[in-house]
Amino acid sequence: MTSALLYLSVARQIKLSCPSCFANFRRLFCEMTCSPTQSDFIYPVEVRYDKAIERVNYNLTYQFGNGFFDSCKDFTH
Repeated sequence: MTSALLYLSVARQIKLSCPSCFANFRRLFCEMTCSPTQSDFIYPVEVRYDKAIERVNYNLTYQFGNGFFDSCKDFTH
């Protein structure tokens, strides 16, 4: 939960400075947490004994990754 709060804190800073970067950041976060097709692009890498997922691999398309980078490359905080 702490990681999610930190992630959202960064998103708020981006929203104020770069709307297009924030839109991509929000899309990335929403897809990660709410997509009905998560299993197509998120894979558990490290699972604790109690079945809590500690780490995942999040696969992005080349197009989305480049678009995300281009929308944020001039962002400074």
